[in-house]
Amino acid sequence: MAGRAAKPFDRFLAERLRFARQVAGMSQRELAAAIGEGVPQLRRYETGEAAISAATLLRIAVAVDASPAWLYGLDDGDHWPDTLLASLFRDPQMPVLVNAFARIADGEARRAVLAVMDEMGSRHHPHPSAPPAAPAVAAPTPGGRPKRALLVDDKPDVLVAAAAFLRSGGYDVVCAQDGRAALDILGGDEPLDVLLTDDAMPGMNGLELVRRAAELRPGLAVVVISTFASGFTFTVGRRPGLVVLAKPFARAELLNAVHAVCARSEAGPPKT
Repeated sequence: MAGRAAKPFDRFLAERLRFARQVAGMSQRELAAAIGEGVPQLRRYETGEAAISAATLLRIAVAVDASPAWLYGLDDGDHWPDTLLASLFRDPQMPVLVNAFARIADGEARRAVLAVMDEMGSRHHPHPSAPPAAPAVAAPTPGGRPKRALLVDDKPDVLVAAAAFLRSGGYDVVCAQDGRAALDILGGDEPLDVLLTDDAMPGMNGLELVRRAAELRPGLAVVVISTFASGFTFTVGRRPGLVVLAKPFARAELLNAVHAVCARSEAGPPKT
């Protein structure tokens, strides 16, 4: 955004923008074209070197099917960056948010602003319905074998707990502690129905693993698990075979996410 230097909040926003674009499976060139910007400018947005106006942020949210509230960090009610409030007050394109903060105090303000941003986003893509409380149980494959999940996480305790959750839901589970080991499995002949991977792993992160997995197993259902994803939602239009699950998660949340992404993957892309 011309005329305003980037601030600490712009670096916060840049991190969320990069995550959203990568999960959406878009290159910088594709996103730049979708929002009517040049690739060099998008790179400045993604490094925090340039501030992103409210209008540009909304175009980005529509392009990647992400909630504007999530991009602005408004889901993080307990740990709002101090610079977030300053950024909203400073941006002349956000008068509704400025007025909301001026009228309502603290916790209520957070909920009010989140509602406003969600309403802005819902004009372009409705929020998915809430998953059922009861955990879904895996249906067997057409060949009669249980569905098989590849679970990838560098933390052994997470592997043990998540694998136990999956097995309780009827899945066979194969585990790997890093992206390289996962690629060896993906490159083999073992049948796999879904990949579950942590995002923040040393060496190869989860989103890079997802990209490489798509080359080896086109159409494989994917669940990306991330502490960074709280409040983050995509519509199913852009990547029907991928779901983002926030840590920490309950057994039901994990099983429902895997069940949903497998069902979407089996249904294939929506008919136009």
